[in-house]
Amino acid sequence: MQSAKIQALRGYKRPKVDDSGHELISAPNQWWVRDITYIHTHEGFLFLAVMMDLYARNIVGWSMSERMTEDLVLSAITMAYWKRKPESIVHLHSDQGSQYSSRKCRKLRESFNIEQSMSRRGNCHDNTSQSSF
Repeated sequence: MQSAKIQALRGYKRPKVDDSGHELISAPNQWWVRDITYIHTHEGFLFLAVMMDLYARNIVGWSMSERMTEDLVLSAITMAYWKRKPESIVHLHSDQGSQYSSRKCRKLRESFNIEQSMSRRGNCHDNTSQSSF
């Protein structure tokens, strides 16, 4: 491997920058994105809710269920919060799914000091970093 100059990447990747060279995300736990996908199994569909930290594209929380309910999302948020224990406000981006805008989800986000950000209606490209996972 050394002769081919291949080496492992460790730690966080460099922060993302915009066109002007300004850093958009300069540390972990600033921006998380989330999405729900489904996995087709022999027994039916299995729904997977995943939360990703945009700084290094690490999965920070996830949850699986046979149904796509708000509890699926609440479990993923709770896992991410207790795994990372952010010290300041976390911005959380998602689409406009009913699971993300429920009263229980809003109360949990407020208790964890998480600020919601949502895609514009009909804009499927707004959450591509999560969807590409």
